[in-house]
Amino acid sequence: MTALPSLLAAALLLLSFGCAAKSPQAAMTDPLRQTAAPRPAAAPRPAAAVLSLPDEVWAGEPFLAKVQAPGLTRAVVSWRQKSLAATPGTGSQPEDSALFLLPVPQKEEASSLPLSLSLTFADGRRETLTASLPVRRRVQPEQRLTVADRYVRLTPAQLARVKEEQREVREVLARVSPVRLWRLPLLRPVPGKVTSVYGLRRFFNGQERSPHRGIDFAAARGDPVPACADGIAVLIGEHYYGGGTVILDHGLGVFSLYLHLSGFAVSRGQTVRRGQIIGFAGDTGRVTGPHLHLSLAVQGELVDAAPCLEGMGNLSETEERPGRGAPEKSQSPAGGKGEAL
Repeated sequence: MTALPSLLAAALLLLSFGCAAKSPQAAMTDPLRQTAAPRPAAAPRPAAAVLSLPDEVWAGEPFLAKVQAPGLTRAVVSWRQKSLAATPGTGSQPEDSALFLLPVPQKEEASSLPLSLSLTFADGRRETLTASLPVRRRVQPEQRLTVADRYVRLTPAQLARVKEEQREVREVLARVSPVRLWRLPLLRPVPGKVTSVYGLRRFFNGQERSPHRGIDFAAARGDPVPACADGIAVLIGEHYYGGGTVILDHGLGVFSLYLHLSGFAVSRGQTVRRGQIIGFAGDTGRVTGPHLHLSLAVQGELVDAAPCLEGMGNLSETEERPGRGAPEKSQSPAGGKGEAL
């Protein structure tokens, strides 16, 4: 009878050792108790593309459209029935971003305009972004000028010359170079005050002509005129209305035009850098005195350069800047220098 408690104690002792063997560590190695291997974590979703646009656009002015997304390799913007492609990381385009300067014609009648962007990514993905931009308008004042009668009443030969020069300019401005060279803001070409703003309704010798398609800056004959951005000189010549004329191609459909020059410092086809002297202010062509006329063409449309100019406008690639409002008024819309565009 005394052996029974001893046998029972031994059995309990063996049982306790068996339970201890089933520790958590042992259970993890027990093939009968192993759980399924954890599934790999899902790949993170690609970051969404960010499209930066103004809340509204103005007739006669350019605006900046910017899209940014990791892995972006190509962007194609569609605006006013035209398409324009950009490749991030080429020219002055930053990596993973594309910037477009787009125009709103001065005579635009629509209350809003649609914009779309087709994006392609390094991993093969494609994405389309869309927006609708309200169009605002400004009432433009008049400008009345007196010039030599030969600039108002043209002979058949003079008229034929003007039409040929206008055809050549339109042909140049319709081109779209694939690499963006411009950066915003553009360099203001001369320090002189503005004597005539963009968009003025103009009357020469009492007869209404086309609105003013540029900005006039006060300048003395012979003052050096620098390029407002990197570019290529694509047209240099003496025009009937514009006088000494230089046109620079800055890529992606952006051109700057310099009129009434008294001399040239570049040749056709030459590459120029921002700030490089391209000519000299003068009083050639249809003018009332020495000055510099600057025009900006975007996608074939002559728009107001002021929003893009350093110290005058609100368009910048690197920071948000306040709206332009009325940056710099002309000295006198009725008494500014008269010119061609």
